[in-house]
Amino acid sequence: VPHEKESLSAYQRITVTSANVRITEMLPGADGWIEITNFSSAPLNLSRWFLSSGSAQFIFPAGTVIAPSASVVFPSTSTKIVVPSSTFSVALKLSNGVPADTFSSVALIPSGSSATRTGEIIIFSVPTPGTHSVIGTSQVLSASAVTKPANAIAKVTNVASAAVRTVE
Repeated sequence: VPHEKESLSAYQRITVTSANVRITEMLPGADGWIEITNFSSAPLNLSRWFLSSGSAQFIFPAGTVIAPSASVVFPSTSTKIVVPSSTFSVALKLSNGVPADTFSSVALIPSGSSATRTGEIIIFSVPTPGTHSVIGTSQVLSASAVTKPANAIAKVTNVASAAVRTVE
């Protein structure tokens, strides 16, 4: 910036990282919720991203940030997205509508259980909102919940690492 006989300069380092974000757990019903986990080592700004399921859509307000290695629960009472207990699909999308992650299933989620993503498989287990869902055998409703195709995820798409960039 020039000023009379002087000039001033300022520099700032900007780091661009790939987002590593996923919808990790859901509890169906009007009192349910959707959990989103940021698996990266940097904060993730979700401002103007959105969740959608069927015709329902929730736009994250400006300033919505998930801390590094953190999970955040978004209740149905806030998002107005009510996940059904069978045949559901919830998408986390960038502000331009490009899907960052999709969590879908054609199976019936047993009453009182949540759908938890572990790797590329969905199992039905004891709800663990807001925590990294490391599933132990004591939490799984039955061994068949992991092995039967009817209880496994129908479609998982995660393009966040390729499509999402954050600027700190």
